[in-house]
Amino acid sequence: MLTLVISLPTSTRRQEKISVRLQAAEIAFVMLMGVDGRELSASEIKSFAPSRFMARFRRPILAAEIGCTLSHKLALETFLASEESTALILEDDAVVPANLRQAIASLLVHLPGDWGLLKVGGIGGVRGRLLLETAVGKIVRTHATTVCAHAYVVSRQGASQLLRNILPIRFPYDIYLRDTHVHGAKAFEVVPTLVAQEDLAGSRIDQGRIENPSSSEMRSMLAYFAWKLGYEIRRRPHVLKIMGLSAAVAPSRITRHS
Repeated sequence: MLTLVISLPTSTRRQEKISVRLQAAEIAFVMLMGVDGRELSASEIKSFAPSRFMARFRRPILAAEIGCTLSHKLALETFLASEESTALILEDDAVVPANLRQAIASLLVHLPGDWGLLKVGGIGGVRGRLLLETAVGKIVRTHATTVCAHAYVVSRQGASQLLRNILPIRFPYDIYLRDTHVHGAKAFEVVPTLVAQEDLAGSRIDQGRIENPSSSEMRSMLAYFAWKLGYEIRRRPHVLKIMGLSAAVAPSRITRHS
């Protein structure tokens, strides 16, 4: 398994901390220098995100959020250029447990041959169908993963599917990862989560979101409702197809495997 850690050249302290953690977990890794959104030109931003306004959040997408997506795009492409069959992709603020390598190995053996994405780190509730309870945690076949993109495993098929619709950038990468009906990768998540994330108080993205709250203008609200209608029209059939009627009707529940 290839392990890639996404970082920025200036984030030396984070690089030092996660290096120590991965060494303790006996995981060999590659430190991958990502894209700093602050260094993108206006023309580059326009090419990657032609419509910067996100109706679902009623605000423009941040340059840092664009940089985050491009960094994960680079990680997926780097993986596919290798000869490895799976990749663990981490952000440099991931808190890696000492048993992560063994835990992931024990989870992967239970996944079907066409799996694409296994989230091992995230914040929020997991929605989907319980596949199996293991010593590591519950494996859930999910139609909507948790948010945050600091720790996930992909197969070659999954990486290809994630890359297929990653551009143009329409919303933050962790939301793209969550919306399985958009990228189409067969997604699973372990509950409880294995990889935590350090305090986000100093995150440039988090700070940018605080400084750019959702607009309450009527035009923004109308755009949101139009987006929401289209979103549900596309999402509900996807949930129904892969999860069944109960999940489509009550998508916030984890249903038992049948």
